[in-house]
Amino acid sequence: ITILGSLNMDMVTVTNKVPGPGETVLAESFSTGCGGKGANQAVAAARLTQFHPDERRTAGVQMIGAVGCDDFGVRLKEGLQKSGVDVEFVKEVSSAGTGTATITVEKETGENRIMVVSGANQEVVTADQLADEFDYGKVLLCQLECPVETVLGHLKRASRLKTGQNRTKTILNPSPTIPLPKETFKFVDYLVVNETEGQFYARELGEKDSSPANPSLTDQATTLLEYVNSGVIITLGGRGVYYAKKEDGEIHTAILAATEVEKVVDTTAAGDTFVGAFASWLARGDKKSYTNEWQFLETAIQFGQDAAAWAVQRPGAQDSIP
Repeated sequence: ITILGSLNMDMVTVTNKVPGPGETVLAESFSTGCGGKGANQAVAAARLTQFHPDERRTAGVQMIGAVGCDDFGVRLKEGLQKSGVDVEFVKEVSSAGTGTATITVEKETGENRIMVVSGANQEVVTADQLADEFDYGKVLLCQLECPVETVLGHLKRASRLKTGQNRTKTILNPSPTIPLPKETFKFVDYLVVNETEGQFYARELGEKDSSPANPSLTDQATTLLEYVNSGVIITLGGRGVYYAKKEDGEIHTAILAATEVEKVVDTTAAGDTFVGAFASWLARGDKKSYTNEWQFLETAIQFGQDAAAWAVQRPGAQDSIP
């Protein structure tokens, strides 16, 4: 598995009350921790491969990213290595500091608000800077905390390198939501979005005159499946996951209920844990063990939901990933 994405140092404040404009409140606690959507997903993929039931198959995880020449960068690379992630392609740049994320967590609900400063994440290795023999492996997973042009370049290269059954599967988790060239989606096998992101991209890709302001889950999936190659996965938090797949010229959809938890402590890395776990299953799962492609996809999604359910019951980003 190759993860192309961001590495950020998280600065987390837990508070009983989120301040309004001009307001100062006394917060509960403050901590720092390793994060960034790309790094979180890489850690999840690496940690969760060891829990896969098919122990005969192995999956290595490598990260393509960038950090500054500072203490935050050292901590982030060490954190990846401790989880078993190959950091050969995480470069250190002197032109910018390591990315940071300022996170406010509301204690009662566990909901978070995040502000990101990209820093070195804008300097990630581009696809044409990689050696000709570079191999993405079975899965390439991308997000949008790195330059869009860089993400698109890697998706294109991964899609064209292999053919047939051995082709690298590509996953795009388009977060944060920013406009993307339509051609981006034709290099994506699985698009993983939350409901807000799904509505945004359905409106962006749909017919402007006829697209509803708030497209339903079915409308979102129908529109997005016109552009992506295999499937659309829409995460719904505590309501579960809606997923849709093209098969034999038809669109099949279903909702998989969320894994229940006693108490939500912090949702910071829940989505990243889900995506990393899904990528892990996609890379390691033996499809011969399943009746059809649909059953395989559903099992991968359930694995992601179970992992995310563990994550929301613990504080922090990478610290919460099982």
